[in-house]
Amino acid sequence: MNISKVGLDLIKEYEGLRLTAYKPVASEQYWTIGYGHYGPDVWAGQVITRAQADAYLRSDVRRFEKAVNSAVKVSINQNQFDALVSFTYNLGEGTLYSSTLLQYVNKKQFGNAADEFLLFVNAGGQPLPGLVRRRKEERALFLKAYNAILWRYAREDLNLRTKADWDSSVGATVPLGYAAQINYGVQSNDFVQVIFREKKYWYKESLTLYWYDQDPAVVYTVVTEIGFRGQSKWDSRIVAKRKKGDKVRVVGTSQNGWLKCVLDDTVGYIPNNSMYLVK
Repeated sequence: MNISKVGLDLIKEYEGLRLTAYKPVASEQYWTIGYGHYGPDVWAGQVITRAQADAYLRSDVRRFEKAVNSAVKVSINQNQFDALVSFTYNLGEGTLYSSTLLQYVNKKQFGNAADEFLLFVNAGGQPLPGLVRRRKEERALFLKAYNAILWRYAREDLNLRTKADWDSSVGATVPLGYAAQINYGVQSNDFVQVIFREKKYWYKESLTLYWYDQDPAVVYTVVTEIGFRGQSKWDSRIVAKRKKGDKVRVVGTSQNGWLKCVLDDTVGYIPNNSMYLVK
Protein backbone atom coordinates (compact mmCIF):
# COMPACT_ATOMS: atom_id res chain seq x y z
CA MET A 1 0.00 0.00 0.00
CA ASN A 2 0.97 3.64 -0.43
CA ILE A 3 0.03 6.61 1.70
CA SER A 4 -2.86 8.75 0.47
CA LYS A 5 -3.15 12.53 0.32
CA VAL A 6 -5.01 12.39 3.66
CA GLY A 7 -2.02 10.73 5.30
CA LEU A 8 0.47 13.07 3.69
CA ASP A 9 -1.55 16.10 4.79
CA LEU A 10 -1.58 14.80 8.37
CA ILE A 11 2.21 14.45 8.35
CA LYS A 12 2.59 17.91 6.84
CA GLU A 13 0.35 19.46 9.48
CA TYR A 14 2.37 18.18 12.41
CA GLU A 15 5.88 18.20 10.96
CA GLY A 16 5.46 21.80 9.83
CA LEU A 17 7.15 23.33 6.80
CA ARG A 18 10.58 24.95 7.06
CA LEU A 19 12.14 26.09 3.79
CA THR A 20 15.47 26.99 5.42
CA ALA A 21 17.68 24.37 7.06
CA TYR A 22 17.63 24.33 10.86
CA LYS A 23 18.60 22.21 13.86
CA PRO A 24 15.75 21.59 16.35
CA VAL A 25 18.45 20.53 18.81
CA ALA A 26 21.90 22.12 18.49
CA SER A 27 23.70 18.86 19.21
CA GLU A 28 22.10 16.99 16.30
CA GLN A 29 24.56 15.70 13.73
CA TYR A 30 22.63 16.79 10.65
CA TRP A 31 20.33 19.62 9.62
CA THR A 32 16.58 19.43 9.01
CA ILE A 33 14.53 21.03 6.25
CA GLY A 34 11.10 20.82 4.62
CA TYR A 35 8.62 18.56 6.41
CA GLY A 36 11.12 17.07 8.83
CA HIS A 37 13.63 15.84 6.23
CA TYR A 38 16.86 15.11 8.09
CA GLY A 39 20.21 13.79 6.91
CA PRO A 40 23.66 14.43 5.45
CA ASP A 41 22.13 15.85 2.25
CA VAL A 42 20.92 18.93 4.19
CA TRP A 43 23.44 21.67 4.94
CA ALA A 44 23.61 24.88 6.91
CA GLY A 45 22.04 27.79 5.02
CA GLN A 46 20.21 25.57 2.53
CA VAL A 47 16.96 27.01 1.16
CA ILE A 48 14.40 25.02 -0.80
CA THR A 49 11.03 25.61 -2.46
CA ARG A 50 7.70 24.17 -1.35
CA ALA A 51 7.81 21.81 -4.34
CA GLN A 52 11.22 20.55 -3.22
CA ALA A 53 9.85 20.06 0.31
CA ASP A 54 7.01 17.95 -1.12
CA ALA A 55 9.52 15.89 -3.11
CA TYR A 56 11.64 15.28 -0.01
CA LEU A 57 8.54 14.18 1.90
CA ARG A 58 7.38 11.76 -0.78
CA SER A 59 10.86 10.29 -0.95
CA ASP A 60 11.18 9.99 2.83
CA VAL A 61 7.75 8.50 3.35
CA ARG A 62 8.51 5.53 1.06
CA ARG A 63 10.80 4.17 3.77
CA PHE A 64 7.97 4.25 6.30
CA GLU A 65 5.42 2.83 3.87
CA LYS A 66 7.80 -0.10 3.40
CA ALA A 67 8.12 -0.52 7.17
CA VAL A 68 4.36 -0.64 7.70
CA ASN A 69 3.78 -2.92 4.74
CA SER A 70 6.44 -5.28 6.10
CA ALA A 71 5.29 -5.23 9.74
CA VAL A 72 1.52 -5.55 9.27
CA LYS A 73 0.47 -9.12 8.52
CA VAL A 74 -3.29 -8.62 8.23
CA SER A 75 -5.55 -6.72 5.89
CA ILE A 76 -6.04 -3.05 6.81
CA ASN A 77 -7.74 -0.20 5.01
CA GLN A 78 -6.30 3.05 3.67
CA ASN A 79 -7.13 5.10 6.77
CA GLN A 80 -5.44 2.60 9.07
CA PHE A 81 -2.40 2.46 6.82
CA ASP A 82 -2.11 6.26 6.67
CA ALA A 83 -2.32 6.53 10.46
CA LEU A 84 0.39 3.91 10.94
CA VAL A 85 2.70 5.56 8.41
CA SER A 86 2.29 8.95 10.12
CA PHE A 87 3.01 7.32 13.49
CA THR A 88 6.10 5.58 12.13
CA TYR A 89 7.33 8.69 10.29
CA ASN A 90 7.25 10.55 13.59
CA LEU A 91 8.65 7.85 15.90
CA GLY A 92 10.69 5.53 13.69
CA GLU A 93 10.45 1.95 12.52
CA GLY A 94 11.91 0.56 15.75
CA THR A 95 9.09 2.01 17.81
CA LEU A 96 6.50 0.48 15.49
CA TYR A 97 8.17 -2.94 15.43
CA SER A 98 8.40 -3.18 19.23
CA SER A 99 4.98 -1.69 19.98
CA THR A 100 1.92 -3.34 21.47
CA LEU A 101 0.04 -1.27 18.90
CA LEU A 102 1.49 -3.46 16.13
CA GLN A 103 0.71 -6.62 18.09
CA TYR A 104 -2.93 -5.58 18.38
CA VAL A 105 -3.10 -4.71 14.68
CA ASN A 106 -1.79 -8.13 13.72
CA LYS A 107 -4.38 -9.75 15.99
CA LYS A 108 -7.07 -7.65 14.29
CA GLN A 109 -7.89 -6.09 17.66
CA PHE A 110 -8.20 -2.70 16.03
CA GLY A 111 -10.02 -1.01 18.89
CA ASN A 112 -7.21 -1.86 21.30
CA ALA A 113 -4.65 -0.82 18.70
CA ALA A 114 -6.30 2.58 18.37
CA ASP A 115 -5.94 3.23 22.09
CA GLU A 116 -2.22 2.47 21.90
CA PHE A 117 -1.61 5.60 19.81
CA LEU A 118 -2.37 7.72 22.87
CA LEU A 119 0.54 6.26 24.85
CA PHE A 120 3.18 7.85 22.61
CA VAL A 121 2.88 11.48 23.65
CA ASN A 122 5.88 12.08 25.92
CA ALA A 123 9.22 13.80 25.35
CA GLY A 124 11.64 14.10 28.21
CA GLY A 125 9.19 12.26 30.42
CA GLN A 126 6.43 14.85 29.92
CA PRO A 127 3.46 14.90 27.53
CA LEU A 128 3.80 17.44 24.74
CA PRO A 129 0.59 19.12 23.55
CA GLY A 130 1.64 18.76 19.91
CA LEU A 131 2.20 15.03 20.29
CA VAL A 132 -1.07 14.63 22.16
CA ARG A 133 -2.93 16.31 19.28
CA ARG A 134 -1.07 14.30 16.66
CA ARG A 135 -1.74 10.96 18.35
CA LYS A 136 -5.44 11.83 18.74
CA GLU A 137 -5.69 12.69 15.06
CA GLU A 138 -3.84 9.53 14.02
CA ARG A 139 -6.11 7.51 16.26
CA ALA A 140 -9.23 9.16 14.82
CA LEU A 141 -8.01 8.43 11.30
CA PHE A 142 -7.25 4.83 12.24
CA LEU A 143 -10.77 4.43 13.63
CA LYS A 144 -12.37 5.60 10.42
CA ALA A 145 -12.07 1.92 9.58
CA TYR A 146 -14.95 1.63 12.01
CA ASN A 147 -17.51 3.65 10.11
CA ALA A 148 -19.90 1.03 11.38
CA ILE A 149 -21.97 0.20 14.42
CA LEU A 150 -20.22 -2.45 16.52
CA TRP A 151 -21.17 -4.28 19.71
CA ARG A 152 -19.11 -3.49 22.80
CA TYR A 153 -19.34 -4.68 26.42
CA ALA A 154 -19.10 -2.41 29.46
CA ARG A 155 -16.01 -2.83 31.66
CA GLU A 156 -17.96 -1.32 34.57
CA ASP A 157 -21.32 0.35 35.14
CA LEU A 158 -21.26 3.17 32.56
CA ASN A 159 -23.51 6.23 32.93
CA LEU A 160 -24.31 7.24 29.37
CA ARG A 161 -24.70 10.98 28.71
CA THR A 162 -27.49 12.70 26.85
CA LYS A 163 -24.96 15.03 25.18
CA ALA A 164 -21.30 14.74 24.23
CA ASP A 165 -20.20 16.29 27.52
CA TRP A 166 -19.41 14.85 30.95
CA ASP A 167 -21.50 17.62 32.53
CA SER A 168 -24.66 16.61 30.69
CA SER A 169 -27.32 14.51 32.38
CA VAL A 170 -27.22 10.72 32.62
CA GLY A 171 -29.63 9.15 30.15
CA ALA A 172 -29.08 5.47 30.95
CA THR A 173 -26.63 3.12 32.64
CA VAL A 174 -24.97 0.18 30.91
CA PRO A 175 -24.20 -2.33 33.70
CA LEU A 176 -20.87 -4.14 33.77
CA GLY A 177 -20.79 -6.87 31.13
CA TYR A 178 -23.83 -5.58 29.28
CA ALA A 179 -23.67 -4.99 25.54
CA ALA A 180 -24.26 -1.71 23.75
CA GLN A 181 -23.61 -0.59 20.19
CA ILE A 182 -20.96 2.03 19.44
CA ASN A 183 -21.53 4.07 16.28
CA TYR A 184 -18.00 5.00 15.28
CA GLY A 185 -19.33 7.11 12.44
CA VAL A 186 -20.90 9.64 14.85
CA GLN A 187 -18.42 11.41 17.12
CA SER A 188 -18.27 14.79 18.85
CA ASN A 189 -15.99 16.38 21.43
CA ASP A 190 -14.07 13.09 21.88
CA PHE A 191 -17.36 11.29 22.61
CA VAL A 192 -18.99 8.67 20.41
CA GLN A 193 -22.63 7.79 19.92
CA VAL A 194 -23.76 4.77 21.95
CA ILE A 195 -26.96 2.91 21.20
CA PHE A 196 -28.41 1.14 24.23
CA ARG A 197 -31.86 -0.44 24.30
CA GLU A 198 -32.68 1.26 20.99
CA LYS A 199 -31.97 4.78 22.31
CA LYS A 200 -29.00 6.99 21.46
CA TYR A 201 -26.59 8.45 24.01
CA TRP A 202 -22.98 9.59 24.26
CA TYR A 203 -19.89 8.18 25.95
CA LYS A 204 -16.15 7.79 25.50
CA GLU A 205 -15.27 4.82 23.32
CA SER A 206 -11.93 3.76 24.82
CA LEU A 207 -11.43 -0.01 24.76
CA THR A 208 -8.79 0.37 27.45
CA LEU A 209 -10.89 2.24 29.99
CA TYR A 210 -14.58 1.66 29.32
CA TRP A 211 -15.41 -1.13 26.87
CA TYR A 212 -14.41 -4.65 25.89
CA ASP A 213 -14.50 -5.52 22.21
CA GLN A 214 -15.35 -9.13 23.05
CA ASP A 215 -17.83 -10.51 25.55
CA PRO A 216 -15.94 -10.79 28.89
CA ALA A 217 -18.53 -13.07 30.46
CA VAL A 218 -18.02 -16.72 31.37
CA VAL A 219 -21.08 -18.91 30.78
CA TYR A 220 -22.21 -21.03 33.73
CA THR A 221 -24.98 -23.63 33.94
CA VAL A 222 -27.57 -23.53 36.71
CA VAL A 223 -27.46 -26.71 38.83
CA THR A 224 -30.73 -26.25 40.67
CA GLU A 225 -33.52 -23.68 40.64
CA ILE A 226 -32.22 -20.57 42.37
CA GLY A 227 -33.05 -16.95 43.08
CA PHE A 228 -30.40 -14.35 42.29
CA ARG A 229 -30.06 -11.54 44.83
CA GLY A 230 -29.85 -7.84 44.10
CA GLN A 231 -26.81 -7.60 46.38
CA SER A 232 -24.17 -10.12 47.42
CA LYS A 233 -25.99 -11.25 50.56
CA TRP A 234 -28.81 -13.67 51.28
CA ASP A 235 -31.12 -11.15 52.94
CA SER A 236 -31.30 -8.90 49.86
CA ARG A 237 -34.28 -9.20 47.53
CA ILE A 238 -34.49 -11.72 44.71
CA VAL A 239 -34.20 -9.95 41.34
CA ALA A 240 -34.42 -12.97 39.05
CA LYS A 241 -34.90 -16.72 39.12
CA ARG A 242 -33.38 -19.42 36.95
CA LYS A 243 -34.19 -23.10 36.67
CA LYS A 244 -31.91 -26.11 36.36
CA GLY A 245 -30.05 -26.19 33.04
CA ASP A 246 -30.38 -22.46 32.29
CA LYS A 247 -27.28 -20.63 31.09
CA VAL A 248 -26.03 -17.58 33.00
CA ARG A 249 -23.35 -15.07 31.99
CA VAL A 250 -20.96 -14.33 34.87
CA VAL A 251 -19.03 -11.07 34.56
CA GLY A 252 -17.17 -10.85 37.85
CA THR A 253 -17.19 -11.39 41.59
CA SER A 254 -18.10 -9.19 44.54
CA GLN A 255 -15.70 -8.43 47.38
CA ASN A 256 -17.15 -11.30 49.42
CA GLY A 257 -16.77 -13.76 46.54
CA TRP A 258 -20.32 -13.93 45.20
CA LEU A 259 -20.66 -14.25 41.42
CA LYS A 260 -21.97 -11.19 39.57
CA CYS A 261 -24.33 -12.37 36.82
CA VAL A 262 -26.00 -10.67 33.86
CA LEU A 263 -29.69 -11.59 33.88
CA ASP A 264 -31.63 -10.03 31.03
CA ASP A 265 -32.36 -6.48 32.23
CA THR A 266 -30.71 -6.74 35.63
CA VAL A 267 -27.63 -7.92 37.51
CA GLY A 268 -27.91 -10.58 40.20
CA TYR A 269 -25.60 -12.27 42.68
CA ILE A 270 -25.19 -15.87 43.81
CA PRO A 271 -22.51 -17.53 45.97
CA ASN A 272 -19.62 -19.02 44.02
CA ASN A 273 -20.51 -22.61 44.81
CA SER A 274 -20.91 -25.64 42.55
CA MET A 275 -24.22 -26.45 44.24
CA TYR A 276 -25.67 -23.44 42.39
CA LEU A 277 -23.64 -22.88 39.20
CA VAL A 278 -21.02 -24.83 37.25
CA LYS A 279 -18.91 -23.88 34.24
